[in-house]
Amino acid sequence: VDEVPLASASVAQVHLARTFSGEEVIIKVQRPDMEDNLLRDIRLFSRIISMAPETVKSFIVDAEVALAEIEKLTKIELDFRNEVNALIRFRLNHESRPVVDAPKPNIKYSSKRVLVEEYIQGINNLNVEKIIEEGYDQTDFVQKFVYSFLTQIFEDGFFHADPHPGNIIIREGQIIYIDFGLYGELSDLNREKLIEILEAIVLED
Repeated sequence: VDEVPLASASVAQVHLARTFSGEEVIIKVQRPDMEDNLLRDIRLFSRIISMAPETVKSFIVDAEVALAEIEKLTKIELDFRNEVNALIRFRLNHESRPVVDAPKPNIKYSSKRVLVEEYIQGINNLNVEKIIEEGYDQTDFVQKFVYSFLTQIFEDGFFHADPHPGNIIIREGQIIYIDFGLYGELSDLNREKLIEILEAIVLED
């Protein structure tokens, strides 16, 4: 395990490592006491909001409901086993779509606080200069990226919920989504309604 992290954030940090069989992997390790501290802060903030004067509350739409949702999502994000399941589901959804992929998780060595997955090398942070240097057609790439995201929402009903440039890697013509700490799901009914809305916009109806 490389002791110097590849990346570091508030919840966890990522280290490059090599298995005994020679496979390069990354290890995402949660910071000690992160769950207790984060949930405590959310609940404390919720208490402060509940005691605020009504004039202040009027500026915040359903603050207590929003904080309850944040607490729920935080608990999901802090259990890396959910991220493992999200990676597996995302990869299955895209088996027939060679343009899109995600790292393969190592289930055997992953747990609630530790996530191990394959190490993906490529163009990071949507670096335009490197994308052009590698010979990619910018228009073609953008179209594929947008289409891949719309497919996740309208066809799969399961999508990467934090697709900023740091969570996208370009490798050998593939768009690789990484870091599935946040993901979204849509019910069949909501997906159908979204499609109806989209059709109405296109048809100006």
